[in-house]
Amino acid sequence: MSRWVYLTVVFLLGFWSQGTAQEGAGQSGEVVFKEIIISSEPLEPETEKVGKEVLDFGTYVNIGEVLDALPGVSVVRRGAGATEPVIRGLGWERVQTQVGPVPVYGGCPSRMDPPVTYLLPDSAQDVTVVKGVPSVTLGPGGTGGRIMVSTDFQRDPHAPPEVRGWLSSTYNGARKGYLGGIGTKGGNEWVDYYAVFNGLSYGDYKSADGTDVPASQKEYGGAISLGFRPAENHRWWHGLIGVRDEGKEFPAVPMDSVHTTTWIYHTGYRMDFPGNTLESIEFTGGFSLLDHLMDNSHKPNRWMMKGSASTDADSFAGRAKQNWRINPSMLLTTGLDYYHLARDGMRERFMPLMPNPGPFFDHIWPDATQADVGWFAEWNMDLAPRWTLRLGGRMDYALSSAEAVNDLGVGGVSVRQQFIRFYGPEAGKVDRDELLGSGNALLEWQPIDPLFIHLGGGATSRPAGITERFYAFSPAPGGYQIGNPSLDPEIKYEVNWGADWRRSWGTVGISFFYSWVNDYILQTKVGDFADGLPVRGFRNIDAELYGAELGAVLRPFKHWTFPLSLSYVRGRNSSEDRDLPEIPPFEGRAAARFEHGTGVPWWIEFGGRFTAPQKDVDDWFPEDETAGYAVFHLYAGCRPVKNLRIQVGIDNLFNKEYHEHLTREAVFAGGDLSAGDEVPAPGISFFAVGRYDF
Repeated sequence: MSRWVYLTVVFLLGFWSQGTAQEGAGQSGEVVFKEIIISSEPLEPETEKVGKEVLDFGTYVNIGEVLDALPGVSVVRRGAGATEPVIRGLGWERVQTQVGPVPVYGGCPSRMDPPVTYLLPDSAQDVTVVKGVPSVTLGPGGTGGRIMVSTDFQRDPHAPPEVRGWLSSTYNGARKGYLGGIGTKGGNEWVDYYAVFNGLSYGDYKSADGTDVPASQKEYGGAISLGFRPAENHRWWHGLIGVRDEGKEFPAVPMDSVHTTTWIYHTGYRMDFPGNTLESIEFTGGFSLLDHLMDNSHKPNRWMMKGSASTDADSFAGRAKQNWRINPSMLLTTGLDYYHLARDGMRERFMPLMPNPGPFFDHIWPDATQADVGWFAEWNMDLAPRWTLRLGGRMDYALSSAEAVNDLGVGGVSVRQQFIRFYGPEAGKVDRDELLGSGNALLEWQPIDPLFIHLGGGATSRPAGITERFYAFSPAPGGYQIGNPSLDPEIKYEVNWGADWRRSWGTVGISFFYSWVNDYILQTKVGDFADGLPVRGFRNIDAELYGAELGAVLRPFKHWTFPLSLSYVRGRNSSEDRDLPEIPPFEGRAAARFEHGTGVPWWIEFGGRFTAPQKDVDDWFPEDETAGYAVFHLYAGCRPVKNLRIQVGIDNLFNKEYHEHLTREAVFAGGDLSAGDEVPAPGISFFAVGRYDF
């Protein structure tokens, strides 16, 4: 065991022994740290919730960066602001991101813009991450987990009328830029409202050894929430998010973002009937509309090929849900939902050095759609005073199609012909309908007041996504990429076990998980093109993943708090006895925080992040081994007056040169990077955050 792992375990066990000597009642609420966020609010097992206190105050560029601090959640980076969540080793579109009921998708087939990158933290009211056995009422898919963003601002209906506002600003020394927001919220007995306008402008950064990394980014947007109470026990709410990306640089993909416009809207109406068998009815729906333009204006291959791509990703959702109170200890939830995704994209190439320079057009998302109609039912039962059981099941009927597969693309042949070339005759049949089933059970036991134990298991299925199935043959990082219309649905079988201990001296949670995935959709090399460059595609394999997580917030002494977490996951390609790609390494986080003061409260925190080497890699993906590292931070904050909060800090305190395992390599030269270089993380940097409420 390496030194840092040993020290982390000793540090954890030492404070555990101090804490167990104290007795007291459990606590609720949320403990807020920049690097470690542990919810102490009782939630469904294997679920983490990030509340408004965290989202409103910090240096986070998007919600993906917030989630990176949660145990079991890592991020793939294709740029400084492009964070794609990976939950317990599963990423890509296995992780379903949704605002209210609406699934949200990015606009780049190379995943330069995962959906969380369009969600600035203060646009949300809270974010819930489902890592374990999911409720079947949440929607289809999600074999890798689910990120649920709420924009619904709801006050206590008996609260007095109010109108409040705030200003916030953050300086990020690593990227020499600012982010900030201005907003207002309030309401009365019949309406609640929340509105915020936010924006950011960041530049490039330097690593610890002085390497310049392209990372510029400009973005602005906002969110509005309106909730009405038209009658007693009725509520009608609306949420709208609008984001305009004015340009982002991505070292790990062949193009940069020129601009993107995103609109996300959801609405819902809920009626409660206290004392009746039909306890409530809820109707929700909405849409996400994304228009994305990227080009290679700042890439070094511009002199030989001018390229741009315009893509759209539009999704729509609707759900009807009913709660039936069968008896005081039994609740049945039933419902129907509908989801529809349309993706279309055209890539334009101009070759100035060729006899026939073009332009040439590639239909990279060939007018593709995917629709899903689902039915679900879920029982929640109190089996005994300290035992509860949740049983759920759902059926989904999915339809996938692509209308433009006969268009010509790279190589002068149609998209359909390229599918057949790499996957065989079955891949020429692009229309697909699939009947999918999912179901699970979750048992919870509270043997004594501070201890909660859970055991869950089940199966979750999803059809192959539009990119996995229909991405047309086109240049991508490391060569070319092509979808596979003949992919079978992915089915994940899982078992989770865990326990939570909540006392006055702190909270401790531990969980273990094992998953077997039939027909896991693997991104890998499937052949070579005529120019010798590799072709990456998708095929089905069987896979298994297993691991464990530990999260704790300990308060053994007055004024002192010690947040800690450990996360481990291992992923194996069972069909070929190989490691799965993009599996995060073993990681730990620990900090010591001292708080004091009444008239002028203040605090200071010292902590670190410790990551083991990752040698379990898939060189067919391809990916390389990475070294372990330890990076430290020093933060401090105060409230000099009642309505003003200030925080300052230093990240990468000892100026450590390192790179994340899940950060993809540079595809072209840029800044001080050469093609194929690992992209290093920022060096030592200072930040400052301020927020004034009025």
